[in-house]
Amino acid sequence: MIDGITIQYSIDNFEIWREQVQIQFYNATNIDTGEIRTKKREDQIVTTFNGKWETFELEVKEVSNFEKRCKRYYLKIKGSLHKNHFNGKNFQPFTWIDLQTQIHHICKTLLIDPNKARISTIEVGVNIVTPFEVTPFLEGNVIDYKGKQFKKYKADRNGFELGLFCDLSQYRVKLYDKGVQNNLPINLMRFEKR
Repeated sequence: MIDGITIQYSIDNFEIWREQVQIQFYNATNIDTGEIRTKKREDQIVTTFNGKWETFELEVKEVSNFEKRCKRYYLKIKGSLHKNHFNGKNFQPFTWIDLQTQIHHICKTLLIDPNKARISTIEVGVNIVTPFEVTPFLEGNVIDYKGKQFKKYKADRNGFELGLFCDLSQYRVKLYDKGVQNNLPINLMRFEKR
């Protein structure tokens, strides 16, 4: 199933688009002066605006070019199609129809032409119900992937350790207990490639 995704898209006019989609954005400001924080490059100033829509994180970079006297806006949508479809959970089956529904929903609501959008990150996963506890199995049996050793995720604030991951140059492989993560009464092993 398709899960996490990062979509890149160019917006013609941020102010008009923001008004049409009715999403609030914010940006970093200097507390002392009230000045909007920007990054300066040779002949450009980049201002970053952040927002949230449903379960997705949104980022718009405004790039002002002094020589050409123009501004360009670049939208990044980051999140999980699966989680957004199920209001924050991603352990249920996520069908081809569900995927198409989410893509249509994003395009329609955020006014995106899918032919001009670019996917820069995609996460594919599979859930497997097992007759054994997942975490002890993974810790006792998983060694490496393509010669690279798996590492343990750091524990979160509640002491929960998600599982194992292996970083390669262009992607990451993750193995963990989706059942424990979601307090399910079943052993649910998750394999992901991002």
